[in-house]
Amino acid sequence: MNTIELDRPRDAIVRLRLNRPGKMNAITWEMVEELHTIFDELNVDSSCRVIVLTGAGRGFCAGLDLADGMKGPRVSEGVGGARGSLMGQNFIASLIVNGVAYGGLALALASDLRIASQSARFCTQFINLGLSGL
Repeated sequence: MNTIELDRPRDAIVRLRLNRPGKMNAITWEMVEELHTIFDELNVDSSCRVIVLTGAGRGFCAGLDLADGMKGPRVSEGVGGARGSLMGQNFIASLIVNGVAYGGLALALASDLRIASQSARFCTQFINLGLSGL
């Protein structure tokens, strides 16, 4: 199963779907790298005018998968490093939030346009760990 699915439902539109519904689409560091690669490729793709980022299942994104989180950059190294965060991406044009975006709030804030379903819920959970949600 691909953890990030890409399709083109219409001309000039690319849809990316986080595909870990059993984990509420929690993001691993491998997925962060994959998203950066995809965004880098789409940034130079003149046929892409809009990127829609959404989640599979009943939630958009639970944020960083804490079971995988220890494999990434240490807090002292700064998670906002060159590839440590998606907040540095200025290419998330449109975002559809379907369901829970608790840790995924940072992704929502990184987009130019957010469309929320009636079931959308936003929260930052990292404050409970003494960290910023961004």
